Amino acid sequence: MKRPWLKQYEGHVLPSISYPEIPIHRFLLDTVAEHPDDIAITMNEIQISYKELNARVNRFAFGLQKAGVAKGDRVALLLVNSPVTVVSFFAVLKIGAIVVNLSVGYRERNWSAV
Repeated sequence: MKRPWLKQYEGHVLPSISYPEIPIHRFLLDTVAEHPDDIAITMNEIQISYKELNARVNRFAFGLQKAGVAKGDRVALLLVNSPVTVVSFFAVLKIGAIVVNLSVGYRERNWSAV
């Protein structure tokens, strides 16, 4: 496969990266275990540690399960970039459901004008 964009990369940039074959939410769990009190999210005056982020994720994951969301279900997230988005994303993944991110900036296209 030709990858012409690689010639634009700086010399120190690798053409690919190997990722561990673990669920994405494991990155959060591993970071909580190693750095529980470090700041995970800062937005305006809000600062949330990894420990607090994980607690919020767990509460929301439990709420999703109580609402009937199960492994393999698709959950659409239509949220602005915020701490709630991060919590929702990890909560959905933690219960084994599939995140479907939708852009809040999406507008219906007027195909007749094309």
